[in-house]
Amino acid sequence: MKWPVVALGEVVEINPAGPRAGEMSEEELADFVPMASVSETGAMSVHERRSYAEVRKGFTIFRNGDVLLAKITPCYENNKIAKAVVTTAYAFGSTEFHVLRPHASKLDADYLTYFLRQDHIRAAGERRMTGSGGQRRVPKAFLEDLEIPLAPLSEQKRIAGILDQADALRRLRARALDRLNALGQAIFQEMFGEALARDFIAFGDVVEEFRYGTSNKSGNTGLPTLRIPNVIGGGIDTTEIKTVDINDAELKRLRLRDGDMLFVRTNGNLEHVGRCAVFTKNAVSEFDQKDDWIFASYLIRVRLLYCANSMFAAIYFASRAGRAAIRERSKTSAGQFNINTEGLASLPFPNIPRAQQDRFANALASLEHTRSPLKISAAKMAENFSSLQHRAFRGEL
Repeated sequence: MKWPVVALGEVVEINPAGPRAGEMSEEELADFVPMASVSETGAMSVHERRSYAEVRKGFTIFRNGDVLLAKITPCYENNKIAKAVVTTAYAFGSTEFHVLRPHASKLDADYLTYFLRQDHIRAAGERRMTGSGGQRRVPKAFLEDLEIPLAPLSEQKRIAGILDQADALRRLRARALDRLNALGQAIFQEMFGEALARDFIAFGDVVEEFRYGTSNKSGNTGLPTLRIPNVIGGGIDTTEIKTVDINDAELKRLRLRDGDMLFVRTNGNLEHVGRCAVFTKNAVSEFDQKDDWIFASYLIRVRLLYCANSMFAAIYFASRAGRAAIRERSKTSAGQFNINTEGLASLPFPNIPRAQQDRFANALASLEHTRSPLKISAAKMAENFSSLQHRAFRGEL
């Protein structure tokens, strides 16, 4: 079915103005949404309110039903795009959001949200980013010019409803994986709870090498490259793999091998900084096993000495004690939280004999036999959802 295609700027107001003079009193409370309150899954939560006097300057202003789009890297690439659900007349949040307010008679907010969350749309926005390094942002002009198929409003709502149902099933599968990850933590605490209270060394003492990844842009050729979205849920998620061209010297430095740990070094959400996973060829077994794998610049590869088991280390750094240590060493700049190699090296690490670490890793491997089919199913469901999105905006549902 062919629908008219229009520039997004014709059917939304981008970064609309806030309350008029006198519309809000200085003492009036408003919902407040920092970047960390918008998740990569498209959910938004509100945990605090602030007075209008506190937020009237220096924050983004929006209303219930607006669409929030993180404009700064890497939050944009990580799909921090969500429809706002707030209970106050006006709400305020991070300056790193673009706000899109659909014209109610022409465009449904849920339909717009799903449209913006498509992989190829985000990739197009990434190509249009301006700035450098960690300060690259999606310009307003990209959104104004972005073309969207304008189905009849009733059809938009029907499509959004179908995608809502599919997305809910996808999230249920993800939560099941989270529960299995929690079981691994429970085994860890049972085996090492007492030892964690007494004897630690610096993590750097058991590390052979820390290394940052490539900053080369992805393209249609090159080697499969792991990025922040691929390090999630305590494992390697292969739902969306990019390829990057590098030379032989870079490959020698960046090639991944079994047992390498990958740490997320920057994120708009403090709880995601320092999350890690262990790379193995088995984790990417659905791809050509002859390929070398590399990693991108917002990840840090940690290669351990023989005295430490990487699976043990990954579970420890996902534990409450490990996360607390990472938070203490994370720094913030321009709405982003970061940890560097010096911070990682200084983390306390349990002084547990390698044999005991291996015993735990073996127990975890048994659990992985249950987790692996569920992980494959979740990846397939994510792939099917992406296909469903694509068909939806082509009028094929």
